[in-house]
Amino acid sequence: MRKIISISAVVLLWFSSLPAIAAGDAYNPLDMTVGRGNLLQYIVEDGSVERNSYIAIMPPAVTSANEVRAGKWKWCTSLTNSVCDPEVGDTANLKAISILAPCKSNVDENCIESVEIGRQGSLEKASLIRMTAGVTFPANPEYNFPGGSTISLWSAPNAPSASGTTTYAVMPRLQLYFRNGKLRITELFTDIIPYREVKGDYRAMKFNTRPDVTPETAYDFAPHGQVCVYEEDGICGIAQDFAQDARARLKIRISKEVGGWFSGRMKDQTLDVSEFSATNNLMTIEASPVVVPRMAYVVDSEKLDDQQKIWFQNNGRWQTTDGGSASGSQAGNPQYVFPFIAYYRPKVNDTAKNSNTFWNFITT
Repeated sequence: MRKIISISAVVLLWFSSLPAIAAGDAYNPLDMTVGRGNLLQYIVEDGSVERNSYIAIMPPAVTSANEVRAGKWKWCTSLTNSVCDPEVGDTANLKAISILAPCKSNVDENCIESVEIGRQGSLEKASLIRMTAGVTFPANPEYNFPGGSTISLWSAPNAPSASGTTTYAVMPRLQLYFRNGKLRITELFTDIIPYREVKGDYRAMKFNTRPDVTPETAYDFAPHGQVCVYEEDGICGIAQDFAQDARARLKIRISKEVGGWFSGRMKDQTLDVSEFSATNNLMTIEASPVVVPRMAYVVDSEKLDDQQKIWFQNNGRWQTTDGGSASGSQAGNPQYVFPFIAYYRPKVNDTAKNSNTFWNFITT
């Protein structure tokens, strides 16, 4: 029996084609049998959400069961779109996610300097395979926007995962909100995820170029975005677990706005921050991954109580692999995830469905 509450591990659309689950694939709650008309409630790990850069106007959250979230998300291709233009747009709800790319020069800022993976005392410098396909955004210094890239894929031939793969997806990403005339960094999320690549009926996220496009339909989202670590046209990256004795070191050049406390799914970690430039620090974090029990519980969508209705409005929602619906609180948001776990703990007999290994961290 696995106990769900391993918070100590936290350091303070219907799918047209899906890959067959292989023996070494990491557990994914979305692969559960849920059924149409039901809702899967689970803890959403930080590495499984917002795997694309974007600029958007976010509708405000609800606070009661009788409310419906007002409006829909409005998506923008740049900060010069009328909807997201700070000169004329709704800046109170302007949000951006910026995935950081590998550094291309010795002076680049807000980028990945290096990735190393291996075992304690024997780390191998990984080599960049390529950047994944998807939407990107140019930097806009006027509004403190660093631009947005896509997930980078890396190879470490002498550092196999639990299933023997030697490829890793790396996705440091900044969350920004518009405050006092600029986009301000509120959080840094960073994940390293082992993966295997499969081919099939997949699609990369793109800008919608149809004549009838509206701000609500400006993006063509990748349809398997919660199942694939990354999704491109014809390609899906499937998460694997880390090897038992794995260790990783990541160096990123990051804005000096990022600081304070960090939490993460990691152990035996070391963190070093040094000045890189007038606006950036060089952050080096080395740690081993941890095993994290996963909570998952299926409810009838027609029988939600008031608290469940509020969560359903405010949390992200997507489909499971069998066409059911899924939603849940994000692990990196303690003010939401702890009440969520406390609510469902007795319903699942304080027992986890399965477990995964993770290597990630987030500012708190």
